[in-house]
Amino acid sequence: MEIRPLGYFVAVYEERNLSLAARRVGVSQPSISAAMQALESALGCPLLIRHAKGVTPTAAGEQLYPLAIKLLGDAEAIHRVVREHRPLEPLRLSLTRFLPLERAVALVREFSRASGGYDVILAGEDEEADLRVVTHSTLRDDEIFFPLWRDTYLLGLPRSHPLTLRSALALDDLQGLPWLKRTGCEVEAQLEAALEQCGVAPAVKARISSDESAIALLDAGLGSCLLPRHAIVGPQSQLCELAGMTLERNVGIAHARNYPLTDSLLQALEQCRRLWQSGG
Repeated sequence: MEIRPLGYFVAVYEERNLSLAARRVGVSQPSISAAMQALESALGCPLLIRHAKGVTPTAAGEQLYPLAIKLLGDAEAIHRVVREHRPLEPLRLSLTRFLPLERAVALVREFSRASGGYDVILAGEDEEADLRVVTHSTLRDDEIFFPLWRDTYLLGLPRSHPLTLRSALALDDLQGLPWLKRTGCEVEAQLEAALEQCGVAPAVKARISSDESAIALLDAGLGSCLLPRHAIVGPQSQLCELAGMTLERNVGIAHARNYPLTDSLLQALEQCRRLWQSGG
């Protein structure tokens, strides 16, 4: 039995919600749902009861939870014991803006647990780094790009806004719309260029620098904003399509052409790519 699905099960058990558990471990909801189904199939019994409000553990799920906690703790202890007896190779990692926090955490975790392990050091966006999590459009001439996932952006609206009643939204609908502006975001720049051509100007209410702050302010009703399709918003918010316009960015790892990307790092990257491309 693999360790990873047990970690997902613990997250689902504690969150009582597949979407929240997916955000916590940095994968898509379809990925974590598939992992739970595979775990139930391997064990030969249902572990969770699915319902409209989330999930409830079955009797078997209640029995599995403490065993999973112990097994995960033992596995982490093994990693720590091995790492303590050898110096870890430093790995400087820089993160682009508007990188989902849960995916940043997942990358750090995968690199730390890669074969042999790495001492991950987070560098500033403009600092020197061994690996950079970037969008393809910001790739430097001397770098190689390893794609991880593609973000497609939607319009986030307070659910109470009249625009949510429309079957399709046009750029003209954004005129005067209370707006949360994503500073330093290339997708925001794409939208701004299209709006300028149409003579449309939203009413900027705040400037934001992360998806987390965008979701919090959107849920509070301060304004509308762009969010990736995989973003998990509160029940008081809604994600809507903009008709006739595709807003997206390709996110991946950039490294210098002469940087020695080891097999263990490649395996960690492939693991993340499989998880994120399987369900967004």
